[in-house]
Amino acid sequence: MMRMPWPLRRFLKPPVLKADSAMITYVSDSRTVVVPRAELTMIFQGRVVRKARYTAWVQSYLFGIGRGKVMFSVPAWWFRPKDVAAFARRLGVPVRGDFTRGVTRTELLGGMR
Repeated sequence: MMRMPWPLRRFLKPPVLKADSAMITYVSDSRTVVVPRAELTMIFQGRVVRKARYTAWVQSYLFGIGRGKVMFSVPAWWFRPKDVAAFARRLGVPVRGDFTRGVTRTELLGGMR
């Protein structure tokens, strides 16, 4: 079996999104975010800016807490909409938005319906 070179593994490895009774964990290529499950208030479907060689608006799922603060965002191409909807139902939070609104990292989601 041939091993994939590290740079390719970094970009081709899907992120992991999981929840247990107390925490929601998002593991991406270079970071891990842990959010208490009780604090998650919504999942918003929007667009966020991704900066690499070029800057682009990427359709993403944004996980918001409390007053709508964005804790982390997940590029939508990694997860099917029905899987995110099932994940949200299991957590007991609504999924809002339709990928048409651009959201900055500092913007609050409180007014988004």
